[in-house]
Amino acid sequence: MKKEELFRAVGKINDALIEEFETQAPAGRKHWARYGALAACVCLLAAGAFVWLSADRAPLPVTQPATEQTAQAVQPTTVLPSEPVQTGLTPLEALPQLSFAEGSGEMAADIALPDGYFFRDLTDEALASIWGMETLSWEGYDPAALELQTELIYDGTGRVWLAAISGTLGGSDFTLTLSPERIPPTCIVYGGGTTCDFYGTGVTALRSGDHLKITFLRGEGESAVGARLEANGVTEEMEALLTRIVSQSLREDSVLQLDQLKTDDIPAWRRETLTEPQARAEAGFGEYLPETLPAGFEFEAAYRELGEDRNRLSATWYNGYGDLSVTVDKCADLRGLVHADEVEKYDRNYYGTEKPDVPDEYWESWSSPTFYAEELTKEVIERRLCESDIGNFYTSFSVLYPDGTVVSVNVSAEESTLWLLLSFLLPN
Repeated sequence: MKKEELFRAVGKINDALIEEFETQAPAGRKHWARYGALAACVCLLAAGAFVWLSADRAPLPVTQPATEQTAQAVQPTTVLPSEPVQTGLTPLEALPQLSFAEGSGEMAADIALPDGYFFRDLTDEALASIWGMETLSWEGYDPAALELQTELIYDGTGRVWLAAISGTLGGSDFTLTLSPERIPPTCIVYGGGTTCDFYGTGVTALRSGDHLKITFLRGEGESAVGARLEANGVTEEMEALLTRIVSQSLREDSVLQLDQLKTDDIPAWRRETLTEPQARAEAGFGEYLPETLPAGFEFEAAYRELGEDRNRLSATWYNGYGDLSVTVDKCADLRGLVHADEVEKYDRNYYGTEKPDVPDEYWESWSSPTFYAEELTKEVIERRLCESDIGNFYTSFSVLYPDGTVVSVNVSAEESTLWLLLSFLLPN
């Protein structure tokens, strides 16, 4: 997943913030294996920590594990738009009030999905159970008009690792993420301490332009639940809704819980570090790795991962001046699939080199193209090459083979060495 999707996924981040971090990013490429946490951060969007990966996923009831039978019987939690009459609202002035400090964000790389992670949607019943209700409301506010979307990320034991709830209100949108025992992780961290108090619990509320970020931790130990609330394009109506969500979550006579969502429906998974011989011996995977590397290139690391919607092998080589990473994937996303003659969809220079204005419909293939193996040529790869400040050339793309296997490469090297590194993808 691209970093833009990741920022929007774990707490929706607006375009201005994305552009700000892009302009602050240091020039040059960095070796992914030496920045494992950041790679894991990006991987979260490869997995999609709040990007709806599949509309066919089975939603999860409160007490019954999701199975093939129950998945067909339970409806997704996406709420259809309506205009309910908000009766029984607790007056806003009767609630504690949010107090915002000015805050700016800093990049962090603290997101790494747990071993064996998998995704599930929430039923309406399961969503309401987080606050101990049969029908969800926040201080009397009926969320039926918010077009809610929800997702759970589980760890390999069937325990919730992160719950994400997203909605829109007028021209404003919000994301609420919940995690057991801690504040949910994020790739952009906002500093600051407690700014207000809700029923004895400290709440940190920060404002950066029209972007709000609210965090708090309810409870202690294994029963504690941490929350991160973010909103963009904030209006008075949205700020009132956020106040109600925080109040409902921290009231002394209410609950905020995730343990009841534990499931026994745990997909088989595997994640381990491999030696180079072990990686090459992996049936169905090792044969897609380069047989030989240019002189001076050394093996660095290899990983094998198996789980729901993922089945891949990754390996990396480097020589101090360049690097090659190869991922062999049996469950790859093919949204960027493109033919070699569709140059407008993948040529890095087609729209210019300075802030290229790529049409939205070509963004997937332009940023992360996947070529048909039988159409891949040196000329196609040349259209993907970029030159770094130190004179190295670098590129990234994927190749789809007839059996459905996708091989993705990320390479940086001197020009002559780069072609030696990529020769295993080209016809002899």
